[in-house]
Amino acid sequence: PKLPCHIRTYIRQWMKNQRSKDLFEQSKSGREKLDELNSIEQAEDAAPNQPIPLPPAIPQPQPGAMHNEPYTIVANSLIGELPESRGVKRKRGDRGKDKEGTKRKPKPRRCLTCLQQGGQYFTTCKGRWPNGKCQYYSK
Repeated sequence: PKLPCHIRTYIRQWMKNQRSKDLFEQSKSGREKLDELNSIEQAEDAAPNQPIPLPPAIPQPQPGAMHNEPYTIVANSLIGELPESRGVKRKRGDRGKDKEGTKRKPKPRRCLTCLQQGGQYFTTCKGRWPNGKCQYYSK
């Protein structure tokens, strides 16, 4: 460390490490007593070889819980055997019936020239169509 700020941080770390070493040395007698007690307890525990009992089995679910199906759905996940499903084979051009009320209604056509000039017949003018010319106003 060359700069004063480096020396300060180094001294703090060194003092912390030094306190840890001193504490380790002071606790030497206590650690020796703990080692002696642990060795005695291990010798006592090692003598009897009793079998470890198995935990009790998980009880089977009630018949109504399975709903008489080989699967159940938990949190939008299917658990068990997936039922076999076959898709509908359609021929080319076949499709299902459209939903009611979903048919798009297009905007009525209108003549832009009549709209710009403020004409009242913009919905019936022949200028409504792509190739049509306005019959009331000329550009």
